[in-house]
Amino acid sequence: MKADNLSFLEFIGAGKRTFYIPVYQRNYDWKRMQCITLFRDIESIAVDENRNSHFLGTLVYVEGESTANFRQFIVIDGQQRLTSIMLLLKAILDSTLYRRIEN
Repeated sequence: MKADNLSFLEFIGAGKRTFYIPVYQRNYDWKRMQCITLFRDIESIAVDENRNSHFLGTLVYVEGESTANFRQFIVIDGQQRLTSIMLLLKAILDSTLYRRIEN
């Protein structure tokens, strides 16, 4: 096993990675307060100009089947946090696209 210290953007691979949550993992179960706590933590990073890194927790994964275009990662631990962050990014994207359409 090897531990790496990656930025979130390095980890998600600029859209060149897919994340697979095996069926043996529990269902997504984070409640509103857990999401709010994580989102406030992320927000605190964005407003502090003196911080260039922040620990978001560990994520355990193994590399799965890959294609010429995508690398697959099987998430072993950290799927609740990863899913919450991806949902936040999707909401930000949707909000940005909606504002562009309105303008």
